[in-house]
Amino acid sequence: MDMANASQKQTEQKVSEGATIDLAQGPVATLIDAGHAYTFYFNRITEADWERYFSGVIYTSHNEGKASVQILDMDSPGIDLAESKLDRVEGYRGQFMSKPGWQKIMPPRHMRPVSWLIRAVNAMEENDEQAFDPECIECKLEALWGMEKPGAMMQYSGLTHRFNHVSPEQKHRFYRAGATSKIVGGSRNGKTVHSVRYKVLLRIYDELIISVDGYCLNGKPLESPDEIRREMDAYHKVKAVEQLFTGSQAPTEADGEQAA
Repeated sequence: MDMANASQKQTEQKVSEGATIDLAQGPVATLIDAGHAYTFYFNRITEADWERYFSGVIYTSHNEGKASVQILDMDSPGIDLAESKLDRVEGYRGQFMSKPGWQKIMPPRHMRPVSWLIRAVNAMEENDEQAFDPECIECKLEALWGMEKPGAMMQYSGLTHRFNHVSPEQKHRFYRAGATSKIVGGSRNGKTVHSVRYKVLLRIYDELIISVDGYCLNGKPLESPDEIRREMDAYHKVKAVEQLFTGSQAPTEADGEQAA
């Protein structure tokens, strides 16, 4: 079980039927620990914020004797992102929010699962009634966003992104990005730094997106491709467009789970 799913076990979920995610509002995450509900309100996470998160994901490998050691750290950049965008919290005792930099004193036992809750976006695994149209491919997501009440997250499903067909040049960009790595410190004792494809995926999303369902901005649906490019959450962008290459049931790569 991945950390995102594990973190969700600490909070209840309520499926939101037919509702839309309002991208003008920052995410809200809530969890229950030792019988107490804690709620975290975040400022809107911009594409630049998500790019800093992706850049902070560490995926390396090196040799230690005869053993090969791989390191994949998504927790550190995830917690850094959550702390940098945290606006206020509810459920705690004390007046700590009046102190500068209070976000950094939040307990890791909460910030780690909360950082995964704001990244709880996955491809929907379902059988579609209609076959694929290669000129307009639908990719669907499910995500946690906001709360019904303290301790109970809202789960949205059927978040639909429609894309034009992938060009040969875009395919080459995607596969080349995943095949790139660099060795730091020499070939014998050095460290291999593996690439992740998020930059390529973000660009391809903006190039191919046609329309979306399940999102709005201040209550108004996102209507034009330009508006979608400008306002869509970048993590949702990556999770949606990677399905063009991996499908909905394959392991995903947005955070570096599969960098090659």
